[in-house]
Amino acid sequence: MPHFKTEPFGLLSIFLAGICMTLYAHAAPLTIGVSTTPLSTPFYVADKLGYFSEEGLDVVLKDCKGGKLCMEQMLAGQVNLATAADLPIVFNSFSHKNFSVLGTFATSSRDVKLIALKSSGIKSIRDLPGKRVAVTRGSAAEYFINLTMLTSGLDPDSLHIVDMTADQMELTGKSGKVDAFVGFDPGIFKLTRSLKEAAFALDVPAIYTVTFNLVTQKSTVKNKEADLIKVLRALDKAIRFIQTTPEKAQIILQEKLSLDAAFMSNDWADYRFNLTLNQSLMTTLESEARWAIREKVVKAGNVPNFLDLVDPSLLRAVRPSAVTLVK
Repeated sequence: MPHFKTEPFGLLSIFLAGICMTLYAHAAPLTIGVSTTPLSTPFYVADKLGYFSEEGLDVVLKDCKGGKLCMEQMLAGQVNLATAADLPIVFNSFSHKNFSVLGTFATSSRDVKLIALKSSGIKSIRDLPGKRVAVTRGSAAEYFINLTMLTSGLDPDSLHIVDMTADQMELTGKSGKVDAFVGFDPGIFKLTRSLKEAAFALDVPAIYTVTFNLVTQKSTVKNKEADLIKVLRALDKAIRFIQTTPEKAQIILQEKLSLDAAFMSNDWADYRFNLTLNQSLMTTLESEARWAIREKVVKAGNVPNFLDLVDPSLLRAVRPSAVTLVK
């Protein structure tokens, strides 16, 4: 009799354990919206070399054309994390308070470029007033062109901004719909190559350093804290690999984005990879927010408190010395 009384409970335990194992095996992967740019190299390296798997993670990288789109997908719940430059963070900070910046993993002072069609008559920055310039609104490119105009003593409002995605710029080409393009590599490099002698890169001062950051919803930090620490640990491994064996990292990047040797020899030196969360990022975000308010790019009166939109705790768990925020 005792045998028949305990057997159902034993079967039930086995059944429930089987369900738990099945659910675990089919748990949804951690999705990361990754902008298709060389700045995202740490993610490509971590994925290719199995660093995410080494941390016990099931990670899916989802390509998106630009950090603006990646961040939009993250805020909409379509991906768990996103890579984004500083400008998308600033623009979203005026309307969203539900996200956190976990760290900066790449920077470049030459990633945003300005190219002009020779048929436009543009020969230098001083020829830009009155011209039609293709820019992705809400991206770092918009800040770049405004800052370039201001530091050259020119009125940014004198430009006729045409809002275009990178794909639209490529399709527009030398159609004559615009006179110049502002964009990011590798897209702007490929566009220049396709235009051949019809376009050239304008010489502009290196006045803006773009940062590339990992961003997620605050609810994701709360619910997946351990997994996010593992993501940062995998990125840290990838960055050390890039720093010690850059030639191998370049091969991974070339294969992922179908880049040619000409691009790599031209632009690789422009990128800096390091996992940080420092005060200079706060300074950049605040400066951009003041610019956005002053130029009426956003409808707001006050600069957001960006310290409320960063979470240093996870990066501190991976590499404490990487966090230098002043609170």
